Amino acid sequence: MASPSTVVIIGGGFAGVNVAQRLERALARDWDVVLFSQENHHVFTPLLGDVVGAAINPMHVVWPIRQMVRRVICHTATVIAVDRERKEVVYHTAAGREARQAYTHLVLACGSQVNLNIIPGMAAHGWPLKTMGDALVLRNHLIGQLEKAHVEPDALVRKWLASVVVVGGGFSGVEVAGEIADLLLESRRYYPRIAADEIKVTLLHSRDRILPELSAKLAEFAQTKMRKRGIDIRLNAAAAAVTEKFVRLKTGDEVIAGTVVCTIGTTVNPLIPKLQLPSEKNRLLVDADMRVKGTDDIWSLGDCAQVPNARDGQPCPPTAQFAVRQAKHLAANIAAIAEGKTTTPFSFKPVGAFASIGNRRAVGEVYGLRFSGLPAWLMWRGIYLSKMPTFARKVQIAFDWLWQLFFPRDIVELNLGQTERMHEAHYEAGQYVFHKGDPGDRFFVIQRGRAGVYIDEGANAVKVLGTGEFFGEVALLGGVTRTASVKAEEPLDVLVVNRASFAQLTKHFSSLRTLLEAGAKQAMADDARRDDLAQGREDPK
Repeated sequence: MASPSTVVIIGGGFAGVNVAQRLERALARDWDVVLFSQENHHVFTPLLGDVVGAAINPMHVVWPIRQMVRRVICHTATVIAVDRERKEVVYHTAAGREARQAYTHLVLACGSQVNLNIIPGMAAHGWPLKTMGDALVLRNHLIGQLEKAHVEPDALVRKWLASVVVVGGGFSGVEVAGEIADLLLESRRYYPRIAADEIKVTLLHSRDRILPELSAKLAEFAQTKMRKRGIDIRLNAAAAAVTEKFVRLKTGDEVIAGTVVCTIGTTVNPLIPKLQLPSEKNRLLVDADMRVKGTDDIWSLGDCAQVPNARDGQPCPPTAQFAVRQAKHLAANIAAIAEGKTTTPFSFKPVGAFASIGNRRAVGEVYGLRFSGLPAWLMWRGIYLSKMPTFARKVQIAFDWLWQLFFPRDIVELNLGQTERMHEAHYEAGQYVFHKGDPGDRFFVIQRGRAGVYIDEGANAVKVLGTGEFFGEVALLGGVTRTASVKAEEPLDVLVVNRASFAQLTKHFSSLRTLLEAGAKQAMADDARRDDLAQGREDPK
């Protein structure tokens, strides 16, 4: 049950977590603060490049959200809708059922999502860098590429395996390109069959200089140092397509690429369009105090909001620095409303920015002063260290960086695949696989045994399915709840396909979809005929 006054926050990134931390201190004890996040941890995303480059322990850049707050109620769940009339958010439980949470004020901090479809072929062959999972899998892949290249006798294939293209010359692209170059070049001594000139990291940027957020002089310094390191920086080079073997530029040139990392392209969180709130370029329009235009109880900040900065009248950039400051101000405004006071407009002058360029070098600006080289790298690390949420994490991160100065990077290649790639399930005789009315979230293929289909669980089975037959497609194809119950008539083994895999299969395998749709249509017709018979509307003959 929600208390009479509840603030619900959607999003577990910099904006959402910081709002929650501020609100639990600013609001009276009779207020509840509820935070929805799709993951139970917060990721310090600026250090994902270090994770890719094996320069830091991955567990040291994530923190359990529950340990970052004291009295915030944390829900690891996906919000699927907002009922503005009833002032409730609708979310899915672990069982796939809908549940609701009432709110007095709603804070939308759900960020943005990666859009790999920005370039043809990127979704199929590109590697995003948004989550901890992305960073870990990419790191593992890069080490795997070195292993493959070392046993490959063909020099051209070795060059392809050891070539990396990073698309995007902003902060993320520059930092991950530098870390990847450090990982590959420093690890090459353990792979004597790979020549130095067979390792190549290319940074593609569509503008005339990298790091457009910084001054031209610092960007030029970064370009010079990275090129000396062996990184091929191509300016005014927009990617037109990505294939398994290369990246084709809009000029027609082709850049060999065994690995393509995408640091550009975002799209709106799917929840935002459902709300039908004022927006522009996939970002919610908010007033100066960060209330969504046309509302008095919905607020937004971070990547999903176009927050005006009262200092210069321009929309705030979608960076962590601004998200943290917005969170502090938004929490103060909600607290002011709770106390019957007036809100104030958001205003912030950024302190500066740093970017690591690899090889213990960085560039940056702080309070108008410019820094580059090793001093900038030390300042960059010191600033990030100060932002760690606990003393324990500060010590762990500092130790990781100190260790890297004296010892080689970790090149362990982890086998991240499961022993069984397809999910299987077993049911004993008399056990229900699902009940009529349950959410339709899985498709089943019988491997062994028999399954009975029941319209009425108190009556006989209307159909019995055996080895090689399937069930569960009606609800998935129709987007409805289960229209019948299925029970194991004897020990039953089934192959289970989840909703996402089922959608992907039926989207690209038209023959399978046609077969399943025909079966679903026949099943619905049989259900309708049984209903007619039960109501005496049809002659059983």
